[in-house]
Amino acid sequence: EKADAKNKGVERRLAAYLTSVKKYDLLLQVAAQPAAEEADPLKELFEENPNRIFITASKGIYFDGTSFELVYLGDVELKGQGVTLSCNQDLKVIFDPPPADKDAKPDDAKNNPVKGFGGVGELRQFTASGNLRISGEMDGETFHLKGDRAIYDRSKNQIIIRGDALSFDLGQNASRSQNKNAYAVINIDVNNEIKNIQFSKGWETALTIPGKVKKK
Repeated sequence: EKADAKNKGVERRLAAYLTSVKKYDLLLQVAAQPAAEEADPLKELFEENPNRIFITASKGIYFDGTSFELVYLGDVELKGQGVTLSCNQDLKVIFDPPPADKDAKPDDAKNNPVKGFGGVGELRQFTASGNLRISGEMDGETFHLKGDRAIYDRSKNQIIIRGDALSFDLGQNASRSQNKNAYAVINIDVNNEIKNIQFSKGWETALTIPGKVKKK
């Protein structure tokens, strides 16, 4: 603020001088010009890309550099890889530790407080809880899956959803659980597409059978 006030004072004195010597053309140049809009260096990173996942959170984000855990709080939405996931409690993303720095010296961390943090490794797992909703495409049709919580395990490449009122619909067909703490297992193939979904016991299903074509 002091710097801004000082600059404005200089501008006033310069303008007064130019007026006194009738340098009106230069006076117009002294008038404050609107600042040029800066280019957004992150614009391309936030554009749609099939290889990216986008996450928003209403109540903030917490990162733990010790456990390599990233927590999104509140109403959370995740989009990417053909799937949209939302929940209203939290989404926790756990990473593997970063690769060891072979050139690091024992005293490096003492001399540089941030030297000890070397980033994160590959995504290991994520969990989501609270009014969970997942939607996406399967066999050319849109599906919706509702539950209470979910966990994704990268090593198994599958998502497990649990809940007391679990339901699943695909096109004109739907299934819902009759038991508490039911589950559904979504298996994903190497192309990050849904391969199949397995359900626990105690489900009921409603199937829509296409009508018969009347013969002329």
